[in-house]
Amino acid sequence: MLGQDQAALIDTGMGIGSLLSIVRTITSLPLVVINTHGHPDHAGGNVEFSHCLMHPSDRKWFYKMCTTLFRRDDIQKISPSNPNEFAAILQPQAVVPEPVEHGAIIQLGHRILRVFHVPGHTPGSVCLYDETTQTIFAGDSLSNNAVWLFGEYSEPMQIYYQSMQELGSAFPSARRIFVGHQPECLAVKAIEDMVMCVRRVLLYDAKGSHTHTFAGDGLLYRYGNSQIIYNPTNMFVK
Repeated sequence: MLGQDQAALIDTGMGIGSLLSIVRTITSLPLVVINTHGHPDHAGGNVEFSHCLMHPSDRKWFYKMCTTLFRRDDIQKISPSNPNEFAAILQPQAVVPEPVEHGAIIQLGHRILRVFHVPGHTPGSVCLYDETTQTIFAGDSLSNNAVWLFGEYSEPMQIYYQSMQELGSAFPSARRIFVGHQPECLAVKAIEDMVMCVRRVLLYDAKGSHTHTFAGDGLLYRYGNSQIIYNPTNMFVK
């Protein structure tokens, strides 16, 4: 995202190859990196960038999951046919990013990003709102596929439900949502749809079906165009 004074990069991927070299074909402006959360496929390439920001609630998961060893293991799980090809060009692990809090404003010069804390997928997940284009950047907190709420890193589903309710009312002028793993954007109605999806599981005892991912198992529940994979033992705040 280009401003007049600096550019913002949202997430840095797994750290396979040089992302910085690609970014520099687009802009020579000073860069600020904002990690939507601390998972290795979103913060694994931070080492190439000197100014990285992340909500402090995800420090624990950055420490645990963005190591070289953990990322190599993830690559093996995701691409078992050619893991060595990717591991050979894996960037070194980076230091923990600087903290950024809910409500922070990142000035790019005649363009700003607002940080909105949305705990759920992880404790420190954030969305970013670009007022210029009326766009929400959601990381993995929303998805064209299923939002993962089943991991050991996930907050109780009740927390995610509250986050989505608050996000839905925070930016009434928003026009579209970009998510972490698909190039297509979502309509803003996706937030309302997700609230309804989660509400049915929490309040109406709707139940998902068992599903398997490379990162573990959970219950998959679909409602309309929204879907979640959740842990039935981690639904309510204890």
